[in-house]
Amino acid sequence: WHNMGYTLLAIRFGNRMSHPFVKFARMYERIVGLSSDESICVTEAMRSFLEKQWGISAKVMHDHPPRHFKSLGTNEKHELFLRLERGGCLRE
Repeated sequence: WHNMGYTLLAIRFGNRMSHPFVKFARMYERIVGLSSDESICVTEAMRSFLEKQWGISAKVMHDHPPRHFKSLGTNEKHELFLRLERGGCLRE
């Protein structure tokens, strides 16, 4: 578990948790989660939510980049976007 899919869907519908598609997605996500043999999530908060709200036991495996990843400087970011643009990745 990284995000709750139904909450992302709700954003698409103007943050309306009452939208029928959102209600269905929430129910479906919970049923599928309850039927799983094992669950992992990326935060303690998500683990706690799953356990308290849905009765799903999950293990936490924190989501973070490897140590060799680093933040790009301004010039490196600029070069990256130029390469992406030349490669056609930034077209609308």
